[in-house]
Amino acid sequence: MELPLIPTYSFQTLVAGSHNRFAHAAAMAVVENPGVIYNPLLVFGVPGTGKTHFVNSISYGLSASIGQSSIFVTDGIKFSKGVELAIKEGGVARLEELLGKVKVLIIDDVHLLMVSEANKKYLSKWLNDFVAQNKQIVVTSVFPPKSLSGLEDAVGFQFTQGWMVDLKMPQAQAYKSILNQLMQGLDVKISDEEANKFFAGALAPFSDVGKILENMKKLEKFVINAMSSVTHAQLLDMLLGTGEAPAGALTDEDLRQASSWKPSQVDSSWSKWGLFHPKGMRREADFALYSVRERAKELGLNPDWSQVFTEEYDSDELYGIPFKIGNFASERNVNGVIVIGPQPTSALGAQEAEFRHITFKILDSFLVKSAWLPCAKLKSKAAYAKILMDLV
Repeated sequence: MELPLIPTYSFQTLVAGSHNRFAHAAAMAVVENPGVIYNPLLVFGVPGTGKTHFVNSISYGLSASIGQSSIFVTDGIKFSKGVELAIKEGGVARLEELLGKVKVLIIDDVHLLMVSEANKKYLSKWLNDFVAQNKQIVVTSVFPPKSLSGLEDAVGFQFTQGWMVDLKMPQAQAYKSILNQLMQGLDVKISDEEANKFFAGALAPFSDVGKILENMKKLEKFVINAMSSVTHAQLLDMLLGTGEAPAGALTDEDLRQASSWKPSQVDSSWSKWGLFHPKGMRREADFALYSVRERAKELGLNPDWSQVFTEEYDSDELYGIPFKIGNFASERNVNGVIVIGPQPTSALGAQEAEFRHITFKILDSFLVKSAWLPCAKLKSKAAYAKILMDLV
């Protein structure tokens, strides 16, 4: 149930500015006097604005005064699933005893709490007991407070009764400071001009930036023998496709080539992958699987995976699809999933960033690696290189 802390996410490494000034002040107040003023503390902001960094910073800050054993850090999925498991295995009393000794409860991504008839009364009781006993609660959310009313009704607890602070994307100068920090931590060597081209110019979310940089270092290890003089900028271009010409729509020849190839059904203990695609896009899904294999060959990789399933989802169904994807992937016992993004004109297409974020969080809670293929990038070599690095 508990989340491991990230050592590099502390107040010392947090770049403060106008984008997070109020959240920083509230977090410091919680560290100095937990359970007194800002309780619960709700930190909200779109993906990649630093919510998880704040969660870790608060935990590290509090551990110096009350000890790490008095702090329970989790996320919405793990907390609700953990309670369900405790109910199933008769461990509710042990969990209640554990939480009774805790002075601070921190829930990242509280919007992903999966409230059920079985766990509702326990979640409601423990959350309300924390506030009544002046024990600190800190939660983060991708969505603003007004969007949490349904969750509050379901769980029987007001996450918005305390103090609410938002995180915004930083301005250009602060963004570059954070970006440089990320690149230095991974020993990434690119020029300021290249950093602007790949990331800063578009103010890419830092959660995406961190993943891309990690993928770049992974790709470097794979291609170093074949491309001994490759630069970090070239590797990033291979993943982001900034120099790619628009590939256009799939042709009949593209689909014919893909239909002649069949994925391996060999039981591979190394990799078992599944693919989800929007309803009506089975041929595009087959092309995507074919293209992943072809790109792997071009890069000199041999990811011998078994293709466990190819499953469709309804891109016009606004609610529940990420949970269906996570549950299906878990039931089929895969360790990697490719999701073809929704059509831009669909209901989910209008909310693709949030859909992707929630789906990845849920898959991660099942220990399943995930890769996203936007509909518009079905013919992008860079997109398939990125998929491979996400999954291997």
